Amino acid sequence: MASPSDIVPQIPENEIPEDLRELIKKAGGKEVALRSLAIAEKYSGPVPHPRMLQQYKDVMADAPERIFSMAEKQQAHRMDLEKSVIKSDIRRADTGLILGFVLFLIMGIGAIVLLALGKNLEGFAVLGTSLIGGIGNFIKVGRERAQMPKTTPKQIPSGKKRHKKKSPA
Repeated sequence: MASPSDIVPQIPENEIPEDLRELIKKAGGKEVALRSLAIAEKYSGPVPHPRMLQQYKDVMADAPERIFSMAEKQQAHRMDLEKSVIKSDIRRADTGLILGFVLFLIMGIGAIVLLALGKNLEGFAVLGTSLIGGIGNFIKVGRERAQMPKTTPKQIPSGKKRHKKKSPA
């Protein structure tokens, strides 16, 4: 009579559930038991399940090391991409602030020049337009920031203590 591990050889005997072992024994180890048996196992992660790593090692001795090396390289690459995206987003935001401020100054100076030349209607129109645009932009940015999800402070890895500055007594 066939044992349960003969029918399902890739799963160790101690990992086969008891009710499944009984079903295989009742079927007498026949091919019918194998055809009606379905085992689903799900594993998710950056590297294969340890059992699969062992199977890779059986085929190629250095396969697990190569798999881990590949996963580490991919993680480093992903981190580099994220850093470059964050840096470019910061640079773009800073450039936008600088250009917006320069435009605001140019319009303000232009409004003052127009007022000094006696073109009151045009001067006040340019001044009002620049002020409304600047104030409107601050309101828009403030609303966008208010709608952003609040982030929690990063947790400190275990073993490290956060040092607070001592206030002079």
